[in-house]
Formats: sequence, C-alpha cells, structure tokens
Amino acid sequence: MNRLQRVLDALIERIDTPAPIVLADVMQDNIDRMQGFADQRNLDVRPHVKTHKCVEIGRRQVAAGAVGITAGNVGEAEVFAAAGFDDIFLAYPIWPAGTKGARIRRLAESVRLRSASTTSRRSRPSPTRWQGNRSGCRS
Repeated sequence: MNRLQRVLDALIERIDTPAPIVLADVMQDNIDRMQGFADQRNLDVRPHVKTHKCVEIGRRQVAAGAVGITAGNVGEAEVFAAAGFDDIFLAYPIWPAGTKGARIRRLAESVRLRSASTTSRRSRPSPTRWQGNRSGCRS
C-alpha cells in the first residue's frame, strides 16, 4: 500500500469530503526540485498562485528562491499582498473598470506590481509596471 493510501485510510472516518490532503514533505520536495531546475539554468521562478490559492505554499515557494508570485486577478493579488508578498505579477491584462483602478493603485503603492499587456504589434503579453503615484502605467 502506498503512503498516500495509508494517510487516506487513517483519515477516512475523521474528515468530511471533499477535503484537500497535502503531504507537506512531498510538496516541499516538488518546490525544491523546481527551484533547483531553474537555478541550474539561471531562470527566475514566479509561481502562479491560482494553482493553490494558499499563502503558506506561496511562502514556501518564495523561501525556496522564487522571485515573487503570479496572481490571476486583482483579488488574489490583494490577498497575497496583505500576507506580506511584495513582488506580484498580474498574469492577465487588466481592464480597470469599477473598483479595479483604485484597487490596483493601492496595490502598486505597497508592492512591486506588474501586469501583462498586449499591443497591436505583437500578440505575446509584455510586462507592465504600475506606478503607484501616477494615473497610468509605464512599460
């Protein structure tokens, strides 16, 4: 019987499902292996937090050497900024409608915030750095 199955068997009567079950040592080994792979190739790691939405996992990734995190939306960026993450990349172009413009400006005043944008000259996203004290952005 594999280790995961033993863990599940031990928990089956004590937890309600669905429930995430993480083997922390296996997760940490995966984080360390990914960071090691990047380090050997002189690459920066900026994990996308939408895959786990967990501040503690993000902290482990940064502690292992990630240069920052990638968030999928303004709300994710706000949660991680409030938890002390100070280098955040928004993975998608932002349309600052409604409250988003003010929220993005507040984030940009407290963290290093960049976002993806596209131009008519090319279809690949290019990073944009938001300026906290200005109304626009600068590439």
